[in-house]
Amino acid sequence: MIIKAAQHALAIVCVALAAPSSGVADTVVLRGKPAFNEIQITGFKQGKLIFRGVCQELLRKPLGGVARFAIDRNPMLSKAETLRSESPERAIRAYRRALDGADEDWLYDLIRVRLLGACDQAGRFQEAIALYADLLADDPDWVRHFAPRHPAVQGSAENRQARARLHEAIQAARLPGVKRALRTLLLELLLFDEVEPLPAELRPPGSQPTPERPVAASQPERLPPRLFGPRRQPGPRAAARASDARRQPGGPLQLPADSFVRAAADALLESGEPARAAQLVERALPYLSVTDRDPWLVLLGRCRIELGAFARAADELLALSESTGDQRVVVEALYHVALAHERMGRPDVAVRLYEQLLQRTDLPAETRARVTLGLKRLGE
Repeated sequence: MIIKAAQHALAIVCVALAAPSSGVADTVVLRGKPAFNEIQITGFKQGKLIFRGVCQELLRKPLGGVARFAIDRNPMLSKAETLRSESPERAIRAYRRALDGADEDWLYDLIRVRLLGACDQAGRFQEAIALYADLLADDPDWVRHFAPRHPAVQGSAENRQARARLHEAIQAARLPGVKRALRTLLLELLLFDEVEPLPAELRPPGSQPTPERPVAASQPERLPPRLFGPRRQPGPRAAARASDARRQPGGPLQLPADSFVRAAADALLESGEPARAAQLVERALPYLSVTDRDPWLVLLGRCRIELGAFARAADELLALSESTGDQRVVVEALYHVALAHERMGRPDVAVRLYEQLLQRTDLPAETRARVTLGLKRLGE
């Protein structure tokens, strides 16, 4: 760890001394880090931006951690990056113009990923989906990490259109990995919109459909026109990927850790709808990996408390605190165990738990404040 830190510090010093011998003066700004100025961006691969400084050290940084960058030979892309946080709509226009100046495949892909994110942030969910499907066709392994995260309002016509677009893209997809990534996003959107019942192919293994009233088909009478034309003619790289038989994923679908379904459940709970929030969480749980489930279970416990199921919430959250290895989850679970006992009229148990939490050295300041407030409520 020390050696890596020293190497990174040396790289920063080197790139600050002078520009590369090629005369290129690109810039990369990582989130919360000093800017890498006077460097040369040389590629974009597997979701990582690749650049070289005057020390000739090649650095690879995940694009999600890059606040902005500038590439000398594509000024319009640099402008789009500057506009990204100021005006997403203007940034979208600049990214589209920057595509005309993309003279290499990696640069073309990089711009499309940034355009996808800008469309998503600007509320253009369907456009983001179209870009996402297009990028997935090249390499689903890393592109799936850039899935759109900002759907329209729950149950909206915009989301129905987005689901129709996903159905269309799934039918057109050739690679199993692409179909899987698109089905995952479709599943997420169906859960988010509280659609019942789910299509048979998206239900958890072994589950039985619940009799429900008929649900309107998500396909509209006429699909909106494609928002983006076909990608430039695929080269040998794309052709090789298209025939790669190793890209055949298995197992049930899994929601991403940052699923917007959880954000929706949080919002419902905060707005005073714990029953709907709990239903969202319960429907999502079968699609979560073991490592991702714990924060959702805390949220479910919070819903149960608001619904008056204090004993059940306390039992489930206590069991979670004893089984998880994530200390942040332990703290949150134990706090809500104490709150459940407080709500069910067992102040002695609640006080003991609150006091035990205050003895922890890893207690976040915000949780410490909530615990202190709980003790004040109980007269301690």
